[in-house]
Amino acid sequence: MRSCGFTLVELLVVLVIMTVFTGLALPRLLEQSKSARQNACFSDFATVVGMARFHAVETGRPQEVVVDLERDTISFGSKGGVFKRLPSGLSFASVRKGFHSVRYGSVQLPFYPDGTTVNTRIEIEEQNRQQLLLEIDGATGALVAR
Repeated sequence: MRSCGFTLVELLVVLVIMTVFTGLALPRLLEQSKSARQNACFSDFATVVGMARFHAVETGRPQEVVVDLERDTISFGSKGGVFKRLPSGLSFASVRKGFHSVRYGSVQLPFYPDGTTVNTRIEIEEQNRQQLLLEIDGATGALVAR
């Protein structure tokens, strides 16, 4: 007589196969999550930098972007300005403005009416110590991720 259902061996084989597939897929999912955080960070930074540069050219007055290394935030403008926090798992490691490097406190990045700024390199660390480098070209104000 044949019974309905699965034997214990069959269930264990299926469980082992599912575990193997999960082990193969998990690193890829984690990599996509890291990439999404970095893309969000770059997008936020590009928005703030672009707005500051545009506002400086439009108004004919210098503008500043403030990078706060303690709070992991970037901001532009005072009341009602743009304020962005780095995505979770990311934090500022250092900001090099010209030849001056800062690891603590905050840094003001000026944008001038002619659209220029100071050459700047921003190092952002992930929890696993991988780094994302953002560079602002002083002549054009363009932001590039490295």
